[in-house]
Amino acid sequence: FARKHTKVDFSLFAGTSETVKQELLLDRADLGLFYTRPTEPQFTIRSLAFVEFAIVVSAKSEIGNLGDLKNATYIGSRSTDYTKTYPALEMLAALKIKPTKTFECNSQETQKRLVLMGLGYSVMPKFMIRHQINATRFRVLKTQSPIGTPLYLVKRINRTLSHAAETFTLSLTKQSIEKLI
Repeated sequence: FARKHTKVDFSLFAGTSETVKQELLLDRADLGLFYTRPTEPQFTIRSLAFVEFAIVVSAKSEIGNLGDLKNATYIGSRSTDYTKTYPALEMLAALKIKPTKTFECNSQETQKRLVLMGLGYSVMPKFMIRHQINATRFRVLKTQSPIGTPLYLVKRINRTLSHAAETFTLSLTKQSIEKLI
């Protein structure tokens, strides 16, 4: 979209679901992307695509399978940033994995670096780690079926979007999202 619409200025904000909701409610953001479906009645919500996640360890890690995670450190989001269990923990719970030791961090990029340092395992969107897997820096632990979560596009119900924001939302097709993820 940015390459096609060179005159559009962008302002991106990354944060927890709660902070992104606040940005939307305070009209400081036109649109929000979420892995957790907001429940507030002020929002319209559109499911964009299923984002596949992976359980990853450093390529040098001695962790070889899901059974080895029992005593390993889980590196994930801060639980205080969520009002309910966040998607990565829900994915682990579905696999009957309950982290006993955690290292919490509010930055996925930092979580990724901690895993690369060999400090534990994490659950990350595959699109974020694709290059490290190809470069043999990460190892993905096999699960019986894919794990992941929907990606939601959210805006305020009575918010009139700018022409650029409206054009952007219209450009978001399932195929265009799947190319990215």
